[in-house]
Amino acid sequence: MALEAFSELHVDMQTLQNEWAAQVESQTRPLPWQSKNKGSQELAYILSLEKTIEDYQSHVDKLENNLINNHVNDIIDVMCRFHLFLSR
Repeated sequence: MALEAFSELHVDMQTLQNEWAAQVESQTRPLPWQSKNKGSQELAYILSLEKTIEDYQSHVDKLENNLINNHVNDIIDVMCRFHLFLSR
């Protein structure tokens, strides 16, 4: 009965065998290797990025306070340091 259905669809046996082999190969391929520490590594990386952002924000806040409180003798120097800091 199945062979009759395939013959009505005009599917030759070689094509069917090739498709079956490709499906078996795809579905029986080993899963990618997973690291037990990958989650911990990613979390540590995220926490380090958050710390870096906090440090940058602290530095920007200091520069802004110096500007607001007129503790800046050379605005060009401050702006250069600010841009240098941001380019890191």
